[in-house]
Amino acid sequence: MGRRLGGIFLALTLGGGLAGAQVRAVAPVLPVLVTSSDGLTADGGQSVELVREAARRAGVSLTIEIQPWVRALATGQKTPNVLLFPVTRTPDREAQFEWLGPVNRLEYWLFRSATGTAPRLTSLADLGPRSIGVLKNDAAAGYLHGRIPEAQLQDISDYTSLPPMLLAGRFDYLAAVPMSLYAALANLGKTKSQVEPLFAIPNLSSNPFSYVVAAKGTDPALVAHLRQAFEAMAADGTWEMIFRKYQ
Repeated sequence: MGRRLGGIFLALTLGGGLAGAQVRAVAPVLPVLVTSSDGLTADGGQSVELVREAARRAGVSLTIEIQPWVRALATGQKTPNVLLFPVTRTPDREAQFEWLGPVNRLEYWLFRSATGTAPRLTSLADLGPRSIGVLKNDAAAGYLHGRIPEAQLQDISDYTSLPPMLLAGRFDYLAAVPMSLYAALANLGKTKSQVEPLFAIPNLSSNPFSYVVAAKGTDPALVAHLRQAFEAMAADGTWEMIFRKYQ
């Protein structure tokens, strides 16, 4: 009943163009995409800037709360009218959310430590039982679990732990988006030359973007206005301008 009343209240608030509507979003800290100086609220990053611009155009007052990825995903899946980002669009997730607009272009690669002993593979078929570090519940984790069940996947909840674990030899390889990995290394005082990209992981997603999403049951007015805002940002070049600023 409380959830239904919340939806009715939001619909009444949003009526007439969303002016003044208060909307909450959740996101994990991710290098380049989502930054936070206090660990509680987002204060910058490519994805944050894109979502804020869409919210501004939709007439929404937005608060972005930082949560660990596993918790943020659960919040976004279960709570209508709360935005979640960034989420990779995969077939198993398609029906779970309302897909509002893209907040990043992405391509996952397999990395090894440049000074490590792991072989320089050229395809997943060569991986065998070797170990791979992945962000827990990330799209790459689900894909690799299904594609190469013989591999030893190490699901890590905190993205910032992945690069030092790779460099320390805690696993043989790391599945990551290059931009985010390089930024995480820079935050550690490392350079991207300390890791070696081996190959792009094929067919992880037919859609090369990650998105801001909302749970099913989210107010249709909020969904429609945010989608329109993202479409307008793509049409007038704002989306590309913000994206390029962080490359």
